[in-house]
Amino acid sequence: MEADGGRPLLCATVFERTLSRALEVAVTAGRWCDLLEFRLDPLADPDPERIVADSPRPAILTCRGEGDRPVDLLRAAVRAGAAFVDAEPEQAARLGDLGRTRLILSWHDFETTPDLSRVLDRLLAEGPDLVKVVPTARGPGDVIAVLRLLRERGDGRLVAHPMGEAGVPGRLLAAVHGSAILYGSARAGAGAAPGQIPLRRLTDDYGLDRDLRGGAALVLLGGRLSHSVSPAMMNRCFRTAGLRALYVPWEVEDPEPVLAAFREIGLAGAAVTIPHKERAAALVPVLAPDAARTGAVNTVWLEGDRLAGDNTDLPGALDALRTALDGFAGLSAIVFGAGGAGRALVHGLAGEGARVRVLDLDAGRASRLAAEVGGEAGPGSGPFDLVVNCTPAGQAPDTDASAVPSQLLRPGTVVFDAVYNPPETRFLREARAAGCRTVPGMAMLARQGARQVHRWLGAHLDPVALHAEGLAALRRGSGPIVLVGMRGAGKTVVGRIVAARLSRPFTDLDRAIEDRAGSTIPEIFAREGEAGFRAREASELAECLRDRTVLALGGGTLDRPAAATLLRDRGARVVWLRAPAAVLSARIRDSDRPPLTGLPPDREVEALLARRTPVYETVAEESVDAAVAGPEAVADRVLDALGY
Repeated sequence: MEADGGRPLLCATVFERTLSRALEVAVTAGRWCDLLEFRLDPLADPDPERIVADSPRPAILTCRGEGDRPVDLLRAAVRAGAAFVDAEPEQAARLGDLGRTRLILSWHDFETTPDLSRVLDRLLAEGPDLVKVVPTARGPGDVIAVLRLLRERGDGRLVAHPMGEAGVPGRLLAAVHGSAILYGSARAGAGAAPGQIPLRRLTDDYGLDRDLRGGAALVLLGGRLSHSVSPAMMNRCFRTAGLRALYVPWEVEDPEPVLAAFREIGLAGAAVTIPHKERAAALVPVLAPDAARTGAVNTVWLEGDRLAGDNTDLPGALDALRTALDGFAGLSAIVFGAGGAGRALVHGLAGEGARVRVLDLDAGRASRLAAEVGGEAGPGSGPFDLVVNCTPAGQAPDTDASAVPSQLLRPGTVVFDAVYNPPETRFLREARAAGCRTVPGMAMLARQGARQVHRWLGAHLDPVALHAEGLAALRRGSGPIVLVGMRGAGKTVVGRIVAARLSRPFTDLDRAIEDRAGSTIPEIFAREGEAGFRAREASELAECLRDRTVLALGGGTLDRPAAATLLRDRGARVVWLRAPAAVLSARIRDSDRPPLTGLPPDREVEALLARRTPVYETVAEESVDAAVAGPEAVADRVLDALGY
């Protein structure tokens, strides 16, 4: 383990209410990190000696608060031989001899970002082993201040990152600029500070378990980026390709402050997305031909001392459409949306000889864009060879929307949706049902992304690999999570915990059936028999299986093969909660659910488990032992299995 001069150490912060729970979480998180930071202040039963003895990784112990108790606990941590104690200046002054324990001297500002260089000077004067500077970011200027501090003053002893949601890009970019320690929450939903990212996202989506010091820092600038899979898609492909590069989302109201600080904060490139592409074109002095003719920039880099910009949406979209079309000359096309992506498609199609019609909520903007390419604006009667959506309609979370009238969808028409989240939008579903040939937005995202990487780094990434990683990231980020298993496995209680940790809605399929029927399941069985119940179950499953839902299925839902097919088609991530028959029988002994066979209850559970186990094994991508721990620990295992 190195803490000064080596690669940044990855630390998981354990923020729990009880000691047993903290150690339980630490065992799981310890597989993915170098250090474990235990927050003592929220613990009802802190025991520094036991923490140091039982921690699977070298431990940092810290205790926020005033008075004697925090100092006494930190002294106990020193006596126990903790690798580090993290203390505020007032606490550190009272600790006395630290022996072999190393001191992280911490400073936090929960309101603002003041002059950080002066703060650092004061802390270094105390002679600690490491200095931790953590202000609160209210906007891009505060993030820039932290990155500037790391670039100018980082010497292997400095730990620095901003707090708050606005500070997230600074937390991530600190890996490139040499912060000695990088922090993530030990489990999803248990951040110890505003803006803290779960450890598994740091490793899986950003690759911060690699040494990225001095690597290429790349940012995605946009107005709302919670839906974006580009960072995970890019970073996973960077790892596979052996590229020392980090791609980070940065939500901004205006890209100007970040672009103005491009060189100062060591950026190698920036991607620009909705709604800033046209604004970026006005800020970048050197425009490539595609950016100049579309008036929209989605790719920025440095050329000498000046910023340069290109529009890779245009060739990326044409490349994607060529998977369904042999050429564009003479085709009639209608494009919905005259923003950045729409401008690229309209110019690209017209440049290839297509006849283009443009629609937009702003009729004047549509008319001006159409006039630039000699096209037409406003609704047309068609028929059209190509129908394109370049509006945000249908983008998660508003997945029920569509900007395209269904009467334009005819058999053989090629349709393209620039929206990629969800991978099949309502527009594409309706088009497929109408017999159209569909091109998804991910095809464009991957192809334009490969062109961006070549602009920034001179490297070649395979668009097919980018496409696959993009779809995988969508599935991880917003696909439904489905818990399967026998009655008594704990699917409902564990599902509620998983949903709460991920801030997702939870649905219990049995409860949904009861709510719709206005009857209990025993009443449905008595009135309609098992066949009637299964028919209701199949219908309700199709209704409940939505993006971002955590769904607990009944034990027999998968008895029908169509249910497994539906889970696969909807991109569900399925986890089997497994338990032996004896445990299941004990848990459901007092249940009022009707028997499904003529066997005694214990024998029925054994028989059903034997019959259903091969189905669960086939359908589930992961399985978790639900018999030997409480529901919180089982939820930990589910989230760990899914990479959260």
